[in-house]
Amino acid sequence: MQKNGRNKECWSAKERAELFGSKEQEKAFGLQAVAILQNYISNADLSVIPLFLEDWMDCSLGGFKIAGRIDRIDQDSESSISVWDYKTGKLPYHNSVEKMMEEDLQLPIYAIIASKLNPFAEKIRVGLIFIKYSRVYDIALTKNQLKEMENKIIAVIKKASDEKDFFPRVNKLCSWCEYMKVCPAKDTIQKKDQKVDEVGW
Repeated sequence: MQKNGRNKECWSAKERAELFGSKEQEKAFGLQAVAILQNYISNADLSVIPLFLEDWMDCSLGGFKIAGRIDRIDQDSESSISVWDYKTGKLPYHNSVEKMMEEDLQLPIYAIIASKLNPFAEKIRVGLIFIKYSRVYDIALTKNQLKEMENKIIAVIKKASDEKDFFPRVNKLCSWCEYMKVCPAKDTIQKKDQKVDEVGW
């Protein structure tokens, strides 16, 4: 099992034991992952050949560089593409992709990158696919809507670049953060004393 998609480093047997607690627990999660994939395959149109798949992409935006590993980009027509992000976890709190994008800039950033790298596309459909539940949240964006999002993202980046103080916001996911060793709040974060109950594969 690879640690992440950016390199070939895998979890050692010791690390897997610490993560899952036992071989039986690890097997149970593996079987759950297979079931999730089977569910996705049974509902997906497998005839579609992606334009890009798990590619690291970047572009310039207002003097800054934005980047990300985009799960999938499909070409829907001569003037439109779809940008997809797969999710393996729980369903989102919001029931519309518009509200999700107000709080999370991941999809707007992916849409902007895809648009700039595929200038033929006049329309960009962007969405989340929750493969465990066969649920799709998506929205079609025009070039004008993307321009508005560009301005918002540039403003956010400028504000962040001008910020001098970065205060941690402790939450239940902190103990899984790869930067916890250098976090100012590391002493207040509850350590991982329970085995994982859901895995982001």
